[in-house]
Amino acid sequence: MLLALVLAATPKIAVLDARTGPGVDPALGPYLAQVLAKEVESRTGAAPLLSADVTAMLGFERNKRMLGCSEEDSECLAEITGALGVAQVLASSVAISSGRYLVSISLLDSRHARPLKRTAESAPVDHDALVLVVRRSAWQIFGGPEPAAIAPAEPRSSGPSRRTLALVAGGGALLLAGTGAIVGANALSQARDNSPTALSRAHLADALFGTALVLAGTGAYLWFSNPTPVSVAVVPAGAAAVVAGAW
Repeated sequence: MLLALVLAATPKIAVLDARTGPGVDPALGPYLAQVLAKEVESRTGAAPLLSADVTAMLGFERNKRMLGCSEEDSECLAEITGALGVAQVLASSVAISSGRYLVSISLLDSRHARPLKRTAESAPVDHDALVLVVRRSAWQIFGGPEPAAIAPAEPRSSGPSRRTLALVAGGGALLLAGTGAIVGANALSQARDNSPTALSRAHLADALFGTALVLAGTGAYLWFSNPTPVSVAVVPAGAAAVVAGAW
């Protein structure tokens, strides 16, 4: 009765764990099988059977010695899946040679013990490249939309640091303060000579000193406060200067 239920529920395709060669992480075997199973399901509409499903349903781990199968014996699992009524088996292997992954995948007819389709590709020793090759192999075997490479994340652009902005603001404050001192001295000299431009010069000196004070305060804030998005610019406005800031 249990065997009848298993046969009725068994999908038409089984995906075996990938065989891993020397130098390849054995954990990639079941992982790549999951990747292949997802590709098979999306391209055929059928949820495939995995090696873990076979061992779970038949209690294979407990009875493997009686069945004469070793841990990595995918041929034995292929025979079991054929006995379960699975029409096709997807077997794969991953090896490393000359610093590259070598991936081979075969679609087997479990009932007639013959290969239906094969693919063989290589990829750099990189996780994303390996997954892409596996997905492309599934595309070559089962058709459907061609998988696209994962686009690398664009580097985030970073503006000037807060310390840099603080130094720029401090430098601007010193420059404006020095200019204000020169203009103020000139205004004082003109005032002694009763020059009509002395008052305007004095106002310009006050504006320069005020702007320098604002820049100095902004620089101190940027240097000592917690990070927050801040932008500061000094914009010339005629004979004076205007400080523009955004918090």
